[in-house]
Amino acid sequence: AEWKRMADKMRILKDEETGIYEQHDGYFDLPHIDVKSIPMSEVPIYKHWAYIKIFRFNMIKQPDFLNLPYFFSQDFSMEEKKANYEFYEARTCHESSLSPSLHGILAAELGKLDEAYDFLAYAARLDLDNYNRNTEQGIHSTSAAGVWAGMTFGFGGLRTDGDMLILNPTIPEEWHSYRFRISYAGSLLEVAVTKNEAVFRVIEGESVSLQIYGKPVAVTVEGVTIKQKEK
Repeated sequence: AEWKRMADKMRILKDEETGIYEQHDGYFDLPHIDVKSIPMSEVPIYKHWAYIKIFRFNMIKQPDFLNLPYFFSQDFSMEEKKANYEFYEARTCHESSLSPSLHGILAAELGKLDEAYDFLAYAARLDLDNYNRNTEQGIHSTSAAGVWAGMTFGFGGLRTDGDMLILNPTIPEEWHSYRFRISYAGSLLEVAVTKNEAVFRVIEGESVSLQIYGKPVAVTVEGVTIKQKEK
């Protein structure tokens, strides 16, 4: 009852005209800064600018709001996802290890596969290339986990907030194939994707029902193959 009372009193900060949800109260009132115009000599920004300067503008390290259409995908339309993705990506400096993978996941869902691939590569090489100039302090485990999420939830189109597990695999131009395994309903599933087809197979356990490319599909140990042109 207490949680429901608090939920009922929460404000939903949304511009009804644009469909953009406000990152936090007062965010829309902050002065705009073009993050793409910041010289590379001042990157990473958080090592060159004082916090009082950083927080003066609407530039953000990671888009906290975009977690909602990621985790609660079925509650948002594609139009809302697109509007909010494009709005916040233009204002994000991606200096948080949480940021690239989240953007990549939503970019893949929106069909922006080139952007999704670039964000996944950013997350994968964050420490290898020492983007934030702090790899000597230890790896960013959040970015490492984000790489797996970028492949499965991003290009794999995995979503867990429907009536059944949802999969909508795509593949970036740079890859020939990829595969991953997930545990679901007591069974171990494998998803293998190539340029021409996606194969779904139960490795261990009982057959399971999934939503694949918007249609219910029973997946067994024999596997189900769906041609890309049949999606």
